[in-house]
Amino acid sequence: MRGGRIEMSRLLERLALLIRRERKSGCLMIGEWSPLLIDWHPEGTRFYRPHLRGCFSRHFASAAGKALPAIELGMMARCLVVGSRRIPVLCGLIREGATRPLLSRVRGSMRERDVLVADRQVKISHIEQENITHFVIRGAVDFTARGKDIPETTGRGRKPAQGRIVRPLARTYRDKVIAATDANREKSFVYQGRTLTALWFDDLVIPGGTSCSRKWLRHFVIPLCRHS
Repeated sequence: MRGGRIEMSRLLERLALLIRRERKSGCLMIGEWSPLLIDWHPEGTRFYRPHLRGCFSRHFASAAGKALPAIELGMMARCLVVGSRRIPVLCGLIREGATRPLLSRVRGSMRERDVLVADRQVKISHIEQENITHFVIRGAVDFTARGKDIPETTGRGRKPAQGRIVRPLARTYRDKVIAATDANREKSFVYQGRTLTALWFDDLVIPGGTSCSRKWLRHFVIPLCRHS
């Protein structure tokens, strides 16, 4: 492997075959859903090569305070259960740091009960453009959307062309508190000593999507956590 050429897809296929033959692991299921994990830049999926000739990709290095030549990798993993342990197992790689190519690869690998789980690099507009229907992402705290239904005109001023602004979380701007929009419904439950609250916002139009006039988020859920 040090001096030769390898094809990563064949190695991952072989790894999956060996895992199945051992019959000691099962796919993690949360309810009826199985998480499919993706990420780009944790330690281990970037390799800084400041002296490598012909390396056109770069990544910011906090120690150097600037972007350095680096080999960026996007990864895709499934979460398996072995005994009481949850272990992510690599099932796909791309040699690129961009969002859309990895999401395109994920869309082709998703099964009926898979749920994409991603960090803040993935935006809802990316998800909509790739037509991925089941996902959990870490959104921005100042995320806003609009309601699907356009309000009727009041007879004064310009005729409304968009739905009302929906702001799931309150925020502060110039010492002024901007209130959150009331959720359509909410539900709380206790898990490992913490109370988790999910807020539902239904029928939202996504900003930045390719077809916002036709597509919308039927359910947008915000999880909140506090110690009970």
